[in-house]
Amino acid sequence: MPCLSLRGTRFSAAWETTSYGQQGKLASETLNAQALRQIDAQTGGLTPGIFPSTTYVRDSDYELIDPGHSYGRDENPGFVVAEKVLAELEGGEAGLLFSSGMSAAMAIIQSLKPGDRIVAPRIMYWGLRKWLVVFCEQWGLALDLFDPSAPDALARTVEQAKTRLLWMESPCNPTWDVIDISAAADVAQGAGATLVVDSTIPT
Repeated sequence: MPCLSLRGTRFSAAWETTSYGQQGKLASETLNAQALRQIDAQTGGLTPGIFPSTTYVRDSDYELIDPGHSYGRDENPGFVVAEKVLAELEGGEAGLLFSSGMSAAMAIIQSLKPGDRIVAPRIMYWGLRKWLVVFCEQWGLALDLFDPSAPDALARTVEQAKTRLLWMESPCNPTWDVIDISAAADVAQGAGATLVVDSTIPT
């Protein structure tokens, strides 16, 4: 399931958790296996439960009993645990799970404003590339594509005009061209752009 990880500080957990602060840095395998040690306060269950509910109880003042859960589509307790584990593994502030890679991509692109510019590789997942080529102009977004196999092509393309979003894949689909993510991050930071990395192939 696609996940977005936002860099920043760690957020608090909804369930009871055991702090890792006094235990030092744990291996990613341990974090995965223990799911941040989020224990169900009601049952003591070590494995996050499945919550089929889409709506949640309100009190006599129509206030949610648990303000953290109002609708199951985006605040399902089971999904929240997975998002927190992924964010912890990535060193991010938050994680968001989506039903597909395209829905994750659309969430990012729809955060842009008319006039913003996107730079993306010429070789990339065809579904998103086709969407960018067809719809960016209709949405008032500028789009420039760079050759991922050409040295410094990314930097040269970004430098041509103000860039808001730098989208990349590494390895690229389907040619497996490898883009230096660290170098791309430096380019994005220097341009004041947001870097997004589609990691579908390596994961």
